[in-house]
Amino acid sequence: MLCAWDRVFDWLQQNDSDNLVATFLFPGERKWLNRPAARYAVAQRILRLRATLAEATLDFAAMAQHPKTQALDERERGRWAALDTLETQFREVLKSLNLVDPADLQLQTLRCPIAQSIESQTDWHLIVACVPDLMPALSALFTAAPHCDILIQSHLSDPMAFTDYGTPDPKVWNDLQLSLPDEALELAETPSDEAYCAERFLGASGTIDPAKVCLCVLNHEIMPTLTDRFEAHAVHIFEPDPIELRSQPAVRALRSLFDLLQRNSLDAIPSLLTLPEITTFFKTNYADLRRAYFDLLEAHSPTTLSEAQRFVQDSSALADLFRQLSEWMAHLQRAPVDGARTFLIDLFGEHFADPVENALLFSTFEALQNVFNEIETVRIPDAKPNLALLDARLNSVSLHPIRGANDCSYEGRFEVLWSPAERFVLAGLNETIFPDTTFEDPFLPNRFRAELGLRSDKTRLARDAYILETLCRRCAPTNIKLLCSKLNNRGDWLKPSRLFFRCAAEQQVTRAKQFFLKSAVTPKPFGADSALRLSTAPHLWKAHLRLPKRLSASAISTYLNSPLDFLFQRILYLDDTDDTLEGVPPNLFGTLIHSALEILPSTDATDSETLAKALIAAFNKAFCQQYGASPNIELEAVRMAAEKRLRRAAMREAQLRREGWKTYYIEDDTSGKDWEVSLQLPEATVILHGKVDRIDYHAEKKTWRIIDYKTGAKGNAPDKAHYKMSRGSDQPTWTNFQLPIYRLLARHALKLSPEASLELCYFTLPDEGQAEILPFKDPVSEADTLKDLEAVLIQMQAFATPETLYSHPEAIQNPLLRHLITMINP
Repeated sequence: MLCAWDRVFDWLQQNDSDNLVATFLFPGERKWLNRPAARYAVAQRILRLRATLAEATLDFAAMAQHPKTQALDERERGRWAALDTLETQFREVLKSLNLVDPADLQLQTLRCPIAQSIESQTDWHLIVACVPDLMPALSALFTAAPHCDILIQSHLSDPMAFTDYGTPDPKVWNDLQLSLPDEALELAETPSDEAYCAERFLGASGTIDPAKVCLCVLNHEIMPTLTDRFEAHAVHIFEPDPIELRSQPAVRALRSLFDLLQRNSLDAIPSLLTLPEITTFFKTNYADLRRAYFDLLEAHSPTTLSEAQRFVQDSSALADLFRQLSEWMAHLQRAPVDGARTFLIDLFGEHFADPVENALLFSTFEALQNVFNEIETVRIPDAKPNLALLDARLNSVSLHPIRGANDCSYEGRFEVLWSPAERFVLAGLNETIFPDTTFEDPFLPNRFRAELGLRSDKTRLARDAYILETLCRRCAPTNIKLLCSKLNNRGDWLKPSRLFFRCAAEQQVTRAKQFFLKSAVTPKPFGADSALRLSTAPHLWKAHLRLPKRLSASAISTYLNSPLDFLFQRILYLDDTDDTLEGVPPNLFGTLIHSALEILPSTDATDSETLAKALIAAFNKAFCQQYGASPNIELEAVRMAAEKRLRRAAMREAQLRREGWKTYYIEDDTSGKDWEVSLQLPEATVILHGKVDRIDYHAEKKTWRIIDYKTGAKGNAPDKAHYKMSRGSDQPTWTNFQLPIYRLLARHALKLSPEASLELCYFTLPDEGQAEILPFKDPVSEADTLKDLEAVLIQMQAFATPETLYSHPEAIQNPLLRHLITMINP
């Protein structure tokens, strides 16, 4: 449609030399016709306008002849006549391209409804239930349809408050006092605080039952924080957005096999080795299989699978892997679809894909089966195009997620009236969002919308007032929470919804104080009252007492420093930290510094002054987005301190560039590299994940360097942060595996061979002194470090059981913990 409008503008440029059309549309010069971006904006605007009019069975021609338009002044009549001229040309362009416009198709359907062609003796019923906002197009269909029964289900029975079709009448609802309970209203500081309020309200009884909860979140800034908080309660938020089929592990493995077959190269084997099902199929350990494979590459440097098979012992797991890969590839070459099925059944055959408990895996296998059936119906004599077609289809298909039995989803403002839930949370109820506001359009202002029978601000206000009043009458005051915030995430001020003040005059002062006094909600970290809740429901511990399937380096560090803290923070989510501090928290300060450093690859400057200006500009942009354009004096001091650190970082960065180092990767890289590695433990598979801050490469030295930014004190040596060497011992006592894990992830993501030179270091940005590059010195070999890491993961796996906890030294000193464990495992 946009390309068609581009041709219309070409026509306008050639045939409107006197500006008879363009002047009525946009007064002034016609320079916008020469700018592609301006053409795009105008085309988008016209498309939205046509879609709006189509809801009322109108187009530009009908508007030009409409009695309401004829009553306007000459300039407004000229506008619609000009739009009619462009629309006529637009249809000519579509006709030449054999295209049909959706708006015209809708007009055709509504002007000649299917209902009129149905024989009169045929009974059919159109039922509309509990819809507070009928489109004018639907109203037109009701008028045109001779056999149509309408049922309006309303919780408010006053017939004077609704139109003939049951929609809220603005004459009544725009002045009606609403029965909103004061205890249901709450004002938070920010969207993050709104998320805390929702969590506190729904989690007051100890557990959150998704089947009894309805979440209507109208401000999208709240959703990420609320999703994270609900995950802490083991409640998954259902996301209906499509998922690419190619992103799923089973399809990634299948496409790696395709790559191995088509390119006859070993490059695809490392990605296959990371698949847990591969090591399970061969009954071997991932680390052993991977080490054997890279030892083979280092010793013999084979380039094809057949060459590699000549250098392995027949009895080894690696030989079994190569033989099985050859069988899968031969089957795939003979019959692509049947070979793909066999490969997936061999690897995933023991998995039971339940549509409720494991909805994503079920959707993946269902989509794969549909693709296989589709390919089998295409008859191609040669098998190679069939394989290429199969690969192309796997790239193009998306999954439609299935909502699980325990999933909770975000509902829209209309869906809440249908919800059977017992408890309701409506968040983001700020002005212009609730009630929904349509900003003035120069072609179709709100007054003109109302005269034409289109949706306007008045009808939207009446609709949202009806929704709010209906919910409050359905629910007890203790079962509904209405939330809004003072500020958005950029620090801009927001207003509470005007509907909150639809109360008696004497109550408005009380409600205003409730909203605007300083005693607004201050969020507490999750878990401040969790111990008491868990003491009354110890069965919740059993559901959580297991090692998470995905672990980050920070989680392992937490365990090494205090296993009990790991239990509380990473397994039971009882992170009882201090309340939110004033000013900029240290972790957020580091995040802001990181966001500035991420722009370094975009500039090729080698002088420190240019680099410093770029870093400071990036920091100020991120800082303003977080705290607004006018921060207080404390925040201003933080900004100045950050600028000093960034100037020192620029000096060090300039030196690195002069030495020949070039940044290869940064944390916000979108190249799709896989920053996950699977480790097969005796009881389960653990996935290590994370992203390094930065990776540099020195072409002359052929050396890679993993860099982790540190904004802590000067001289924070990475050796001291990772291990201790006991006197008289050559074995380290590990306190952190961050940099070794980053090395493991980098070798996998960048497909580096074991012999590739890879340094680990900190890039320090202290508050005093100069920025430094501090290298990490391995206490043992890289292979031994991996063995030590696996040993720690096995300890963590055994730790997450009631028996181990009961005898743990830290648990012995904690009477409450011993009492809870005894209740679980007497």
